[in-house]
Amino acid sequence: YDLNIIAPPLNCPKWACVVLPCINHLPSMKLYQQIIPRDAEVRQGNDWICYDASSLNKGDIVRLSEGDVIPADVCLLSLGTDFVSDYKDHENDNENETNSKGSVPGVIGSTSSELIVDSSNVNGQRPQTISAKDNDDGSGTVEALELYAGSVVLQGEAIVVVTKIGKDTMLASMIAKGEWPPTSSTNATPASQQKGYEKVCQAEAV
Repeated sequence: YDLNIIAPPLNCPKWACVVLPCINHLPSMKLYQQIIPRDAEVRQGNDWICYDASSLNKGDIVRLSEGDVIPADVCLLSLGTDFVSDYKDHENDNENETNSKGSVPGVIGSTSSELIVDSSNVNGQRPQTISAKDNDDGSGTVEALELYAGSVVLQGEAIVVVTKIGKDTMLASMIAKGEWPPTSSTNATPASQQKGYEKVCQAEAV
């Protein structure tokens, strides 16, 4: 099965990085190392287990905390750390589709919870603040927002479900298309320099 691995912007053989150590010091490669997820806290039965991020699969329930790098493309289930036990029932019936109000059915969050996520190093967007919407019964409903691999949780906690891994994530797609890092990033490697190293890597690989 596919692993949750996102290829770097310069995917050279390991020995090439030894021969050309300056490759790892390119701004884009340094940024890649900063935002690539290392581990994830995954729901297994009634427990939360810390796994290597590369072992994540679609459908895994993950708990995010302040300072975490989001380990895959995920959909927000709830704010805070309370697991929504009935999510699996809704997943089977709705396949994680949102209802007409743009919320995951049965997904409830605390009205006092707030999540701030920074995806600027992934897609160049400003940090977004996510809050629960008040319901008549005093509970809060969380919009089914998609969060992207490589983004960082600046504040708050949340429960999410993995929707895309590895090469299917937005970050991997942008890297493959040569659209990453975002042009707004101060860590972007000049295109001419990037292409030059790519040619070297291709030649060394042959």
